[in-house]
Amino acid sequence: MDSSQVLELITESMNAQEPRSGGVHVSSICAACLRKSWYGYRLGEFNDITGIRTLWFGRAMHASLNLKGFLKEQERKWENIVGTIDFFNPDQKIIVDFKTHGDITRQLPMPSHVQQVECYSLLNEKCGFGNIEQGFIAYFSKQSPYDVRICKAPLRPMENVEKQMVNIAGLITSDKIPPRQMGWLCKYCPFSMRCFGNTPDKLEMK
Repeated sequence: MDSSQVLELITESMNAQEPRSGGVHVSSICAACLRKSWYGYRLGEFNDITGIRTLWFGRAMHASLNLKGFLKEQERKWENIVGTIDFFNPDQKIIVDFKTHGDITRQLPMPSHVQQVECYSLLNEKCGFGNIEQGFIAYFSKQSPYDVRICKAPLRPMENVEKQMVNIAGLITSDKIPPRQMGWLCKYCPFSMRCFGNTPDKLEMK
């Protein structure tokens, strides 16, 4: 084996796609583009180098940090919706979610990240672990992991969260493709060729 063959193996792995198992993930429900989540539910996500870098950095932060009094990486599943709570304090009923960000000086928290914490809170309640009283998002700077910003996530009434979450999950699992949501992120989307193709809706679940 030579260096070009090693590179070919790495490239093949990066381009591999596998649908995430277990149901509809909270991250898909809270994504900016519903059509992207619809494709991702069926095809999985492309592992481009930028995404891999972010994934590695995020995993390293999760693996290396432990918060006193908190349980780490708690999976919750209700109906066909699944999510993993980064840190959960069962005594104080607190959730802490870790995020990486390119510029933690901007206006934060991001609405989609707050929505994720809300969904985790609902799943926690539905799975019998009690209601969540406080939610926080820890933003780690991609430029310097020592720069961390903590934002409180304001939580809406859980009945409102449940209605929205169940509705979006239903749209993701539906056979009908959601409307295209055009924006600046389209040029970075791994599904753009399908989305803007002649028959983007001709895709069936395996």
